[in-house]
Amino acid sequence: MSKYIEVSFYVPEQIVRGLEKNIYEIIGGIIRNKYTGEIVYWLREGGKSVNNVEKIIIRLTSLGKATLALNDFIYMNENFNDIKKKLEDIGLIPDSQNMSKIESGFVLSKEAELIEDYESLRVQMIHAMSLLEEGSIIHRNIYEQQRKNDTQKKFTSYDSLRMIVVCQMGIIRSYAHLGEYNIAALRIQKLRKYLLDCALWYCNKRCHWDTELRDWIYILLYIAPLYIPGKIVSKFKNYTNIEWKIFEEINRSRKDNILIQDTLSLFIAKMQDLEVDIPYEVQELINHLNYIEGYGLEIEAYQQRSVVFKKICEEISNKGTMELN
Repeated sequence: MSKYIEVSFYVPEQIVRGLEKNIYEIIGGIIRNKYTGEIVYWLREGGKSVNNVEKIIIRLTSLGKATLALNDFIYMNENFNDIKKKLEDIGLIPDSQNMSKIESGFVLSKEAELIEDYESLRVQMIHAMSLLEEGSIIHRNIYEQQRKNDTQKKFTSYDSLRMIVVCQMGIIRSYAHLGEYNIAALRIQKLRKYLLDCALWYCNKRCHWDTELRDWIYILLYIAPLYIPGKIVSKFKNYTNIEWKIFEEINRSRKDNILIQDTLSLFIAKMQDLEVDIPYEVQELINHLNYIEGYGLEIEAYQQRSVVFKKICEEISNKGTMELN
């Protein structure tokens, strides 16, 4: 099982003062102005030696780093190997061919990040994405099968879900590298929906035998009208402009996710009323969903820049901020 990690970040004093005055807010790993929406700082490790900084401690999981800018392929590849080992340790022997595809995808992506020529980077990144996508689809099928063996108290499928997340994050970062920010934003919303669905499924599994029938009737009457996992279907409008179609689907996905998030909150509140333990897996997913929301806000900010994603990441890594142009 994964463990939370307490990570220290050193933030400029003026940013901390803005947080104290409720001018700024932290969403995932970014700090933004509550009134203008502008991101004023990206949390990054290090920076202790810089003058006029204060320490902020936040809780991370192994599902990803605090920001998309610093969630690089080196980290993702290490995370992939950790999850692979965990699957082997608990007796869930991964398919070697599928693992090889995913590993190759991360290796190629990591190499592509170092390529200066955009066309060469693009060709290799697209190849890497195809491997990660194929591996993710196969692992998602494996995950769905493993869930059938989950019990009320033990979710052996969870590490497979973690593998899906790391693959999807690799694909999202790849789209950012290619400057396809709208597609990256849409993939973030799709991943968010999938993880919300999974969190609801784990809550349902944990509660199945703990609640009395009258309590479950209350839950079903109160929540079912709001959302049934996997059943929200939105018609795709017949736009001729591809970018506008993507934009519309992003907005539609955001609305769906707000509905699912509200449903999950109601579900958890009812579990707490009934003194049913919230599964650790659900707590970790909720924690990571906060960072995914931050990733989406990052993408919106990167779209305003005319420089390539690689340069943006370098700028943020060095300064914790980026210049608007």
